[in-house]
Amino acid sequence: MGPDPLSVEFVDASTVGEVLAGAGIDPPIEQNAAWEAVDALDPDRRTWGHCVVRRSGSPVAVLTLTELVTHRVHFLWARHAPVWLVEPSEQDEAELVDLLRTELRARDRSAVHVRLDLHHELASTFPPTGIIAYDHTVVIDTSLPGDPATTSEEEASDVVLSRFKSRGRRDVRKAVRESGLDCADETERAAADFDEYHALMVETAERDGFIPWGSEMYRDMISGLGPDHCRFYTGRVDGELQCWSIVTISGRLAARYYAASATSAMRRRASDRLVLFESVALARRGITRYDLMGIGSEEVPELNGLNEFKTKFSKETVAVAHARELPLRPLAYKAYVELRSVASVVRRRGRS
Repeated sequence: MGPDPLSVEFVDASTVGEVLAGAGIDPPIEQNAAWEAVDALDPDRRTWGHCVVRRSGSPVAVLTLTELVTHRVHFLWARHAPVWLVEPSEQDEAELVDLLRTELRARDRSAVHVRLDLHHELASTFPPTGIIAYDHTVVIDTSLPGDPATTSEEEASDVVLSRFKSRGRRDVRKAVRESGLDCADETERAAADFDEYHALMVETAERDGFIPWGSEMYRDMISGLGPDHCRFYTGRVDGELQCWSIVTISGRLAARYYAASATSAMRRRASDRLVLFESVALARRGITRYDLMGIGSEEVPELNGLNEFKTKFSKETVAVAHARELPLRPLAYKAYVELRSVASVVRRRGRS
């Protein structure tokens, strides 16, 4: 006989939090109850619901789903989820996908598809539309051997630096000596007014070829999550903003969610200096893992341009589950994908 079948229970956020706490797991920020405040600030999305997945009565995974509307299409997104309490096999993921398709179609007839993170490319799922889904990342080890509250900045810096690659230690030390960068936590200021910081994101987007969100989206994220779950770090030279990052915090896990830098600051390796500052600040707050949120790989070559910068901050890279889409209404999903494909071609022609 095989294992008992999976079951899914729709619960409230506190129940999901209790399951994760019982398993000693710090989830990605989007799977933390704090994210509901971010969803609430955007008229095109809302927290749709929370699930506990069980086998033989014991929880094996949890997920929180956000409902989004894009191009007039409703879909559900389990951002960086399911969060598994056990290592899932391909059979586990396939069984969960089948279960979710049945349950979600019955509960939400308007949702065209659900996007979730999977370790395996199941035949019933497809690459995500409109985003690049990474399958590897870099995680900086920011754990400290002693009490973080009593560890000095210098001591924490030595510990963190020792875990970088030799190239990372060389580049960061050079940046500390020569960049002239003054790093600071400007969370309160950014939550009140993001315009100065947004100008730098626009410069970054023009240089790197992407379209930034509006200023209010970044500001709302910082203010919505609040200072316990989001910090905003900056680097300045003689008071002029050179680089910044939005860092989310979920328990002992932090993530470098968004970042921007001036083109002129790249020669100084200003971002290298800021990453060290962030890592030390987070370590002294008790954070043990700092996720730099995605690099390129054989499967995702579009992100290879990030590798030189990010991979020097750790001696290892980490394979992670990556986004896939599960159609709930197959015909509507096919039409949506075709529409997005046509729109993408039109945008490329317009840029050329």
